[in-house]
Amino acid sequence: MYLFIGNKNEIGVEFIFDKLLIRNSYYGYGKIWFGGNFLGSIEDSIYFDGYLLSQLQDILKCEEINLHDLPSDLESKFNYFQAIEDDDKSNLFYKIYTTTFTDMYRIFAYKNKNVITIIWKVTWHDTFDNVKTQGREIFTYQFEEEKLIHIFRVLDDIQKIEGLHL
Repeated sequence: MYLFIGNKNEIGVEFIFDKLLIRNSYYGYGKIWFGGNFLGSIEDSIYFDGYLLSQLQDILKCEEINLHDLPSDLESKFNYFQAIEDDDKSNLFYKIYTTTFTDMYRIFAYKNKNVITIIWKVTWHDTFDNVKTQGREIFTYQFEEEKLIHIFRVLDDIQKIEGLHL
């Protein structure tokens, strides 16, 4: 069964259900879309709840930041967060810990006044064919937190459906 919630050019989640492993624990292939660019791969099988939903939760948990602390250009912002990661392993407020389907990326996110900004870059280009098509540039997208909360709730409700036919 194919599922798409949201919009690829804004925020969306694509998931192809492959099988039900145990009661309400689904397995399949997924991508998270931000501004026409994606995280994940439809070539790598994942758990719906354990990987996809938990990745969305981690993004929603990102920390508030004072925008005056950030450099203005995208590459400098990415390097700023990478330096925080490299300098202080015990205090990573902005790093989004990757799961199996996003471990080919380095991902950071922060919040300011209920607007989340996500910044990411492919770090393993020799993985899946659809990831190879992404360039070496840094991607970013800003969105209202409520939009991702809505998508998360819809997906969480789908996961709870008893006897979902695949």
